[in-house]
Amino acid sequence: MVHALHAVGTLVLLSCLASMQTRAHGPSRRNHADDHVRGGAWIHHEDAGPCGRDPLRRNCSFAAPHARLLAATDLKLSLPSLVIDHLDVVTVTVQPGAYKPTSYDWVGVFCVDDEANPPPNKEYLDWHWMTGATDSSLRFGPLINMRCAWQFRYFTYEGANAFVKVAESPLVRMRHGPEQPLHVRVAATCDPTAMRVMWVSAPVDAPFVEYWEASSNIVRRVNVVERTTYAASDMCEARATTVASNLFRDPGIIYSAVLPDLKPEATYSYRIHSGSGKPHSKTFKLRTPPAPGVQNGVTSFFVFGDLGDKTITPPASSKRAATTVELIRRDMSDPRSNYVAVMHDGDLSYAMGAGYLWDQFGALIEPVASEVAYMVAVGNHEYCYMSGGHKDPSGAGATNGFHPPEGNYGRDSGGECGVPTNKRFIMPDNGNQVFWWSVEMGLVHHTTISSEHDYQPGSTMYTWLERDLASVDRSKTPWLFLHLHRPMYTSENYPDDHRVSLLIRKNLEPLLAKYRVDAVFSGHYHAR
Repeated sequence: MVHALHAVGTLVLLSCLASMQTRAHGPSRRNHADDHVRGGAWIHHEDAGPCGRDPLRRNCSFAAPHARLLAATDLKLSLPSLVIDHLDVVTVTVQPGAYKPTSYDWVGVFCVDDEANPPPNKEYLDWHWMTGATDSSLRFGPLINMRCAWQFRYFTYEGANAFVKVAESPLVRMRHGPEQPLHVRVAATCDPTAMRVMWVSAPVDAPFVEYWEASSNIVRRVNVVERTTYAASDMCEARATTVASNLFRDPGIIYSAVLPDLKPEATYSYRIHSGSGKPHSKTFKLRTPPAPGVQNGVTSFFVFGDLGDKTITPPASSKRAATTVELIRRDMSDPRSNYVAVMHDGDLSYAMGAGYLWDQFGALIEPVASEVAYMVAVGNHEYCYMSGGHKDPSGAGATNGFHPPEGNYGRDSGGECGVPTNKRFIMPDNGNQVFWWSVEMGLVHHTTISSEHDYQPGSTMYTWLERDLASVDRSKTPWLFLHLHRPMYTSENYPDDHRVSLLIRKNLEPLLAKYRVDAVFSGHYHAR
């Protein structure tokens, strides 16, 4: 569910994101969604792959090559370069020699963190069947700088669901190494004159951010940054607690810095440095939102959920998330627009315990999230779990989350229980971390809650919600919007979700009517 929202005085307009394709823009630009092929970022495959979809229970084995195969095989994998940049697409050329490829042969791509102990063959992150090759060349990418080296391995089928590795490529390394600051995103804070910048890299000693107003040559510097990370043992249950290159892997260090003394509705340039003599980011531009209660003309927000949706029928599935980001970028580039924030209402990366997908997601959203405030809610695929609640960062661990008898609140997070989301996205600190919070921009007061926590009267979140709604000064922010992942109303006859919508409606609708909430935005249901 994706909308562009425009607040204009006393009028709210909602339009489907797809309609952005018909709007007038400047010169034609390359569609970056077309860069996404196989093996690198955010591709949902139409097939289950050589060993099935579940990385925790891959239903195949890998045998040692037998003497006959070794004697007959001089197959090689060649690469144009062993040093690449973040987001490069790599062409792997298969030189079979005397070897005769079969229709069951495939090439897997691996993220090698420890060169002395490379990952086992089952831990491939992506694959490409040889039957899809053109002139024995396969394209993988864009490849993300995940603080590892990349490697390609060629496999053939030996029967009984077993594969044999025929060849492997040399390691491919990233030009700027693991200290390159990436996954850059910005967020609004409780202070309307400050914004938070977040990024990820390997550990560095003295990172800093330089920033300057577009109309000024005065460069300011923020030296004090916060840093955090998380381990497999911090999360609640498997898959998230399983250490493997295709499940939990070191997420790097997540840094954040607050840029103070910003003017409202102004454009700033900024650059992130990993330290003196260390890699730095490219120069980004961010747009600050209008001050609360002040608005000059139209202020617009993007509102959507479920970016990593895995249910859309092929062939659209192969580029759907990248296309969504590209359409947002195009709309933002329209000089007539004034977009100041993205409100991502839950179901972000769909990592569900496959930690490398958080790296992929960070790279995917960076072109948008680095320019305007990227504000998030938690959905079922970030939070829901069934055991290990003492690790729940939201404080709801005594009951292992929220499990009303009417609901279908299972273990949709793959055991993450909100830990990666809470670490990677710091929201305004007036509620409960990423789980519920509020912020004001221009004429709008945005309140975000979690549909995955107890929203019944008397609960901790309900009490906070009523206090937040009661505090809104409608003479300053006449528009009051609520964001939560699951909807209060549904258009499909899916019994489990329908029962949840009735429960949300029963418990929240009277409160929202009491405080005259203008609109409620949700995700969860996927456009088809």
